[in-house]
Amino acid sequence: PQGSCQSELHRALERLAASQRRTHEDLYIIPIPNCDRNGNFHPKQ
Repeated sequence: PQGSCQSELHRALERLAASQRRTHEDLYIIPIPNCDRNGNFHPKQ
């Protein structure tokens, strides 16, 4: 079972991959979560 952070990360990466004209701004607009090895959010996020 994936953690909620892992599924959010997956969605963010899919959104980045889906955007045709990717710019550096996309990396700032699309929030990329900081996950630990277990797929959970890092406490310092």
